[in-house]
This record gives sequence, structure tokens and C-alpha cells, in this order.
Amino acid sequence: MAPGPVFLLGGGWNEAAFPLTYGRFVAAVRAGGGTRIACVLLDGDERDAYFARSAALAAGGAADVVPVFVSPERPLRAEDLATASGVFVGGGLTPAYHDAIRPTADTWLP
Repeated sequence: MAPGPVFLLGGGWNEAAFPLTYGRFVAAVRAGGGTRIACVLLDGDERDAYFARSAALAAGGAADVVPVFVSPERPLRAEDLATASGVFVGGGLTPAYHDAIRPTADTWLP
């Protein structure tokens, strides 16, 4: 995956803002020539609910969003992102994402 723009989204759930937040992220992915967005989510009891919230990406114009479930036991891998043009990290506990993403970051960060 080539380096590109970075978007940090957070602070609540406001559907009226989706075009300005998620929509800009999706537009940046498309501007880079891609369409697939990897939606990185913690693999736990709430994973399906958090993936359902990725519908915000669809509201922003995304058509190809694929879930990637991670945990400290199953960290994010380079091959999880091989076909992605953008990466969206879903909701949940930030320390848990750190434990599931950071240990392998040097294998997939450009």
C-alpha cells in the first residue's frame, strides 16, 4: 500500500457530518486510484456492531469495505492490507488497538 493522506476522525456520531468526514476520506482513497477500504476492527463481542457502523463509509461513497478483525493474539498483518487503498480503524478501546496493531506495524507501514 502506498503512503497517502491521513484522516483522524472521532468525537461522536453525527450522520449529517458523514459527507464532510467519511466522505472526504473516501474521496482521498478514490483520488489515489483505489476503491477498497480495509476496516480494521477488534475481534470481540462488539465486532459486528462496529463493522455495521462502517456503513458511515458507504454514506460517504465507499462501495468496497472489507473487515479485518485483529487482536493481540492475531495482530494486523501486511497481507491484510495488500489489496486496500485505504485503511479505516474502527471504534473501541484505543489501548486494545495499540496491542493489536503496534507489534507488527513495521511490517506493513510504508
